[in-house]
Amino acid sequence: DAGYVLGEMEAAQNRMNILILDACRNNPFGRSYRSPNRGLTQMAAPTGSFIAYATGPGSVAADGDGSNGLYAPELARAMRTAGAKLEDVFKIVLSNVKKASGGSQVPWTASSVEWDFYFAQLTDAGKGANQPAFNLGDLDVEAKKEENLKKNWAITRQATQKAYNDVLTFEKRDVSTNLKADAWKRFITTYAQDDPYSTDDNLMRDRAQTQVTYWERNRKAEVQPSAKSGSSDHVEFTTTMGNFTVLVYEKEAPVSARNFLAYVDSGFYSGLTFHRVIPGFMVQGGGYMINLTKRQTILPPIKNESDNGMKNERGTLSMARTSDPHSATSQFFISVVDNASLDISARGWGYAVFGKVIAGMDIVDKIVAVKTETRGTMENVPVDPVIIISVKRK
Repeated sequence: DAGYVLGEMEAAQNRMNILILDACRNNPFGRSYRSPNRGLTQMAAPTGSFIAYATGPGSVAADGDGSNGLYAPELARAMRTAGAKLEDVFKIVLSNVKKASGGSQVPWTASSVEWDFYFAQLTDAGKGANQPAFNLGDLDVEAKKEENLKKNWAITRQATQKAYNDVLTFEKRDVSTNLKADAWKRFITTYAQDDPYSTDDNLMRDRAQTQVTYWERNRKAEVQPSAKSGSSDHVEFTTTMGNFTVLVYEKEAPVSARNFLAYVDSGFYSGLTFHRVIPGFMVQGGGYMINLTKRQTILPPIKNESDNGMKNERGTLSMARTSDPHSATSQFFISVVDNASLDISARGWGYAVFGKVIAGMDIVDKIVAVKTETRGTMENVPVDPVIIISVKRK
């Protein structure tokens, strides 16, 4: 009687008892009476006991191919698994028997064992006598959490990029500088949390902060060409490679000069770079930040004044533009040689000269000699940025 056996085990006060029942047909282990039900009757395990049934209580075990049922051979194989704990052995048995029987036989266990028990321990060549069977279950749980977190951040990343593009579009509208600054501030506060899987959000926040600083410093009234900003036609450039002074030709190129001085008086050029440097030709700046993000201009394009008789000679400042002759805004270049090919001619418009370096041309020569590289679609970019710290009237 199984109940008798369990009782004796409990009375012996062993630290652990194991009882395994394997039956292929109806079994009357209902303690002291014959059960009218099919299969084995469920029993409670005494303290420190482990009970295993070949199939669940009330069920009948399946016949195997040999002299035994499915359960005994699987149990024998699993018990030889080195380093597998008692509970792990019977999990292996359950899985294999259930699979072999097509799900009709599911082994059952009951346990009140407090200790680790091994039918076959690892040898010294293994990883330790008490090492459990290899299992990635806990890591799988953490992996799923990490995968879900990455998915959520990918969604946030898309939303961040969309919001950034929305503010760029908003910034181009004819509205006050206060509203433009507020739009960038809202972007920064909304997407302040750091993305652990990308640096794109850091770049966007840095660019946004640059624009906040710019728009807060440059109110609309401050960027309009006006004599209130000063009357000197001498401008000093302070760069990371040294200083040089420019004489602005207000009489010869009034439109270009007023435009340039308006940008100077607004502080627009501070923090920008000489982003294009070509030895034997010129250095160009006034449009791009250190990360090669283009700064939004604050005045409309101006008409081309290359018909003013001024020549693109060494040391002259000229308005940079696109293929459209009347597209110049904030960018300029300084010729380091005589560039007659840039003057107006029968072929068409040239590049309008509006000033000349009158002191510190040696600094310009140092700038044009720096090492350059190609970044994306931009060529002749200094490897080490040449930064315009400030441009001010003297």
